[in-house]
Amino acid sequence: AGASSLKKRTRANVLEERERGRGALLETQVNKKVKGGRGAVAGREGGVRVEFGGKETESKIRKCVEKMVIMVCGDDIERKHMSSAISTLGGATSVSSHMFESTATHVLANDLQRTEKLMCACAKGLWVLKPQWIFDSLESGMWLAEENFEWTTDSRGSNPEKDFHFGAPHRSRRLWHDKNVGVFEKLSVLIMLGSFPPPQVLQKLVVCGNGRAVIFDKEDATPAQVAEEAASINATHLIVAHSLSAAVVHELKLAVSRYTKIKPIITKGKFLTDVICDKLHPRPTDY
Repeated sequence: AGASSLKKRTRANVLEERERGRGALLETQVNKKVKGGRGAVAGREGGVRVEFGGKETESKIRKCVEKMVIMVCGDDIERKHMSSAISTLGGATSVSSHMFESTATHVLANDLQRTEKLMCACAKGLWVLKPQWIFDSLESGMWLAEENFEWTTDSRGSNPEKDFHFGAPHRSRRLWHDKNVGVFEKLSVLIMLGSFPPPQVLQKLVVCGNGRAVIFDKEDATPAQVAEEAASINATHLIVAHSLSAAVVHELKLAVSRYTKIKPIITKGKFLTDVICDKLHPRPTDY
C-alpha cells in the first residue's frame, strides 16, 4: 500500500516538486516510505534516481552526475512526440539526429540496423532502448527502469549484413558496467583509405569502444610506408581498403613482418562492425 500511495503522489506532484526545487525533500520521504517496502519502482527526481523494492533492503539511490541525454528515433512526427514526452518528464534532454551524439546516455531504436548511431551507442555501452520506455514512463508520470525496455532477445533481424543481433547492446553495456571495459579495449587500429564502412566511421566506432584508431590518409602509399605507420602507433590491427587485392594484402603482410615488432592483424572494416553487432566474436582472419 505504501509503494502504491507513493506512486500516486509522484504522478500527481512530480512537476510541482521539480519546479519548487524540492528534490532533496522528496528523496528523504522516499527513503522513509520504502524502507523494507514492497514491489519495485524507479524514478528520477531532482537529479536523483531512486530504485527500491525487494525483501527488506533499503532503497538504493544513485546520484546522476548529469542529466540524461536521449537520442530519439523514427520519422519527424515520432521524434516530435518523443521529444515532447521527454520534456514533460524532465531530468533529460532529447537529441534528434541521425548522427551519433557523443554526450548521449540513451539511444532509442525501433529496430537494430547497422547505422553509425546505433553501432557507436553499442560500442560505448549506452542504453539502447525501445521507444515504449518513453511513453510508458510518461503514462506513469516518472522515469521507469530501463531494463524492461532494453533490446536483449536472442535473435536478429532478417538481413545479417544490415541488422544487429538483438542481444548485442545489452552485452556491450554489461561489459562496460561490470568490468569497465570497452569492446575495443587495448586495440590500436590503423585504418587505410577505401575501407568499408568509411574510415571516419570506423575510427569513431573504435574510439567509442575505448580503443585507439588512426586514419592513414596517404593515397598510393607503398606497403613499406603503411607498415612504418603501423609500427609508429603499435598497431594491433590494420584495416585495409575494401577492394584491396589479395596480392597487395600479401605485400602488406611481408612489409609488416619486416618493419613492426607487434605484428598487426590485417583485416577489413566489417570485422570491427561484426565485433559490435554479431552474437559470436568474429575471427579477423576470416575477412
